[in-house]
Amino acid sequence: MFRRHVVLRFLALFVPVFAAFSGVLLFTLSKHYVELRSDQLGARIGSHMGRVSTLLTAEMLENHVDAGRRLLSTLLADPAVTCVGVYSDGHEIVELQQPRRLGCDIMRPEEVVSTGIPAVGGSQIRVGFTTAEIVALNDDAWRFTLLTTMIGLLGASGFGWYAFRSSVGRPVRDLLAAVKDTEHGKFVHAPVRSSDEIGTLCSAFNMMQDRLQEERNRTLHALEDLRSAYDTTPALLFTMSVEGVVMTASEYWIAQTGYDRGDVLGARLETLLCPESRSPFSKMVLDELRRKSCARDVPLRFWYKDGTEVEVLLSAVPDRRTDATGSHFVCIMNDVSQLRRTEESLRRLAATDPLTKMPNRNGLTLHLEEMEKSLAKKPSNWAVLFIDLDNFKTINDTFGHAAGDTILLESACRIVGFEGDTGFAARIGGDEFALILRDLQSPLEAENIARGIVHAVSQPVELNAGTGKIGASIGIAYCDDGLVNPSEALSLSDQAMYLAKSEGKNRVCFYEERRAAVVRSRSEQVQMLHHAMANNCFEVYLQPVINMITGEPYAFEALLRTAPMEGFSGSIENMIRTAEESGNMEMLGDWIIDAAAKVFCEVVEDCPDHDMLLSVNLSPRQLVGGFTGKAAGLLYRYPALEGRLVFEITETAVMENFEPASLILSQLRQMGILIAIDDFGTGHSSLSYITHLPADIIKLDRSFVISHERDAIADVPEIALRRQSYLMKAVAGLADQLDLRLVAEGIEQKSVRDRLCEYGITYGQGYLFSRPLPAHRAKDWLQEMMQVRMHGSEPVKRLGAVG
Repeated sequence: MFRRHVVLRFLALFVPVFAAFSGVLLFTLSKHYVELRSDQLGARIGSHMGRVSTLLTAEMLENHVDAGRRLLSTLLADPAVTCVGVYSDGHEIVELQQPRRLGCDIMRPEEVVSTGIPAVGGSQIRVGFTTAEIVALNDDAWRFTLLTTMIGLLGASGFGWYAFRSSVGRPVRDLLAAVKDTEHGKFVHAPVRSSDEIGTLCSAFNMMQDRLQEERNRTLHALEDLRSAYDTTPALLFTMSVEGVVMTASEYWIAQTGYDRGDVLGARLETLLCPESRSPFSKMVLDELRRKSCARDVPLRFWYKDGTEVEVLLSAVPDRRTDATGSHFVCIMNDVSQLRRTEESLRRLAATDPLTKMPNRNGLTLHLEEMEKSLAKKPSNWAVLFIDLDNFKTINDTFGHAAGDTILLESACRIVGFEGDTGFAARIGGDEFALILRDLQSPLEAENIARGIVHAVSQPVELNAGTGKIGASIGIAYCDDGLVNPSEALSLSDQAMYLAKSEGKNRVCFYEERRAAVVRSRSEQVQMLHHAMANNCFEVYLQPVINMITGEPYAFEALLRTAPMEGFSGSIENMIRTAEESGNMEMLGDWIIDAAAKVFCEVVEDCPDHDMLLSVNLSPRQLVGGFTGKAAGLLYRYPALEGRLVFEITETAVMENFEPASLILSQLRQMGILIAIDDFGTGHSSLSYITHLPADIIKLDRSFVISHERDAIADVPEIALRRQSYLMKAVAGLADQLDLRLVAEGIEQKSVRDRLCEYGITYGQGYLFSRPLPAHRAKDWLQEMMQVRMHGSEPVKRLGAVG
């Protein structure tokens, strides 16, 4: 009972303490009061005795005893005094005893006090008195103390009970009521009636209630969000027992599968799976859940209610929130049917060329793998044809990529026409195709098909901008001994194709081991080229072009040279030819132009008054649509080249693709870049055709110069010499009329220089003036030439000594 009521426990503690304290206090006060009355009694009797002793005389004691007796009887008037006696020298005077003949010796009072009689020496008065008054007073004090204590205790208890219930009990009851409401989800506030500890407690409780309410609201919202996420997540979410019984399912699960919730809950999941998935579900899901308590991405096939069969990935983890034993699991099934279809589509795309819709290299690889398995079971004669389109890049660069695509589509269509029933055609590169032929009777059959492809591909193709004509070089790897697998045969046919190209293109060539060294040599050249480009093994030399009239420097021509490389013994011409044939010329050409610009600016930086030109050779493969942008970037990086940059391109390269080449060269001229036609006179040139060339400079081929050397002149008839002279003069005159600068190349003899000057040719280049020089020597050479010009020396003689 005491444990259930705080007020009773308070009173149980308060009452004893209060009773003890008040009892002790009242007892002390009563005792003090009794002692005070006792002292007053003694003082009263003593005072009266003193007055009587002063009035007693010896006469009264001896002669007038009655008078003495009457005086002593006044002491008996005090109710506490019981007897009075007079003693002289220790002997009692009987006549003066009060009451008479009794005295204090006979009555034996409780207390006796004595005092001397001043008038009678040796005499004293003895007074006996009783303490009944004090005893009675002491008893009254005890009763008062007890009564007062009881009354005070009752009053204090009642007041304490009321005060406790008012100041503590009621707030606590209100607080307990609020706590009980909180248990039922009602977050009510407790009344705050004071600012003491109870009020502080209620205020803290109310603040706690507010936080709990906020937290509850957040929790409810989170649960709503979680439930919404559970029901709306586009995945098949559900819970399942370890026996595979469906316990709950999300709204999306019900909506997506079409089942009624009553049909699903309590059903075994395996009954909703396709028959072939039930055994994997039991082994890979249920057994795993019992052993590891989780399952990850188990592929299954699931039935919707309408009979639709879908592929799903099932994962399950223990539901520790509601089941600590690990017998319930949260599961998710992801429908991956579309993903599987997409993967299949991507596999097809990965193995298909997007332009021609033929199998690509990946598709060919897959086919070769299947073919190898097939040949292991059923051997047969077969061949791989590696087809490379000749001159395709020229068409692509000339007419644009759209025309190139048209060529590829038409060529692919023509190649596919030779597949037959067992063949397999694929596009394996930009302009490369492969054709697999099965069940051949002889190599001649493969050769005839290859020649048919060459003939078909060589037929013209109508393009928007004109007619395109390409060829095909085909390498054949014929296999009839079972010693070569299909992948190796593809590599061998590739080598045979390069043999066909090296023999003049547009032809067919079988792979032969004795001729494979040629292909390997070319492959090594390509690797050497890549090595040189990757390791900066190229460097640019400068060869001067001289004004043969004044002897002053006119230009530098940039020439490519290679640093010593291990294993490289070929010429720089072979290296450039390899770059052309392997498709690396555009990248190499860009490097040459940039390196030449950098070297030229370093050479002429100490000659600010120079007006020399920099001439750089271009490959036809560089004349593509983006080249003008590259040239603009070069002029931006090297402002000193503005108006002094010359691009050289051979006459043959311009004439073979005249219209697109002329357009790009014209754009370059509009940017302030000069154009030089190199090796003029070796191709389609005629005097009248010069007027159509987009050029600023004509460079005569060395063959014109050689014909004027001493050894050549000795064997030439006089009439032939005159005709050559007339032709040179005519070319020089026409160039002068068309404002074209004429440069003669390959001058090695002074006599040739003098004769060319007579013809009106101003500029010359050759070993007579200087060999090609590395950058530091070209810089020294130019400074020496500037000094010669400043000091007025004979320039031609000085130049003749160079090189």
